[in-house]
Amino acid sequence: CLRQVARHMEPDGRFIITFMKPIPNIETDWVNREVTFDWEGTAPLNGENVRRYSQRTAIDPERQVLSVKLTFDVTPQSAPRYSVSEELQLKYYRPAQAEKMLESNGFTIIERFGYYDRRPVTGNSEMIYVCKLS
Repeated sequence: CLRQVARHMEPDGRFIITFMKPIPNIETDWVNREVTFDWEGTAPLNGENVRRYSQRTAIDPERQVLSVKLTFDVTPQSAPRYSVSEELQLKYYRPAQAEKMLESNGFTIIERFGYYDRRPVTGNSEMIYVCKLS
């Protein structure tokens, strides 16, 4: 995938990618089978109220894969409420792994951020990399 990005970039182009930064003890602290309320919002196109809940169901530390179940409770303006659930598998990378992967696929990291407002990378932040072709 990253090689395809590099193949399509202009020579002076920039590529921005976000990685989830795992918490330090993710192997022992991730699984939490309790259903947790995450957020609520209104869909801009149809006015439906949406509430999202998550459940952290499993972790595979060897493959660095998290399993999470997301449930969306939807309340339309003129119909009965309904729920939609999906199970996701999320790959996580440690900072050194993410940087090695970018560099080995032909990118030079020119900036690192911990969030979209350009704050520095910290313990619980995202990992956002601005890259150019090497």
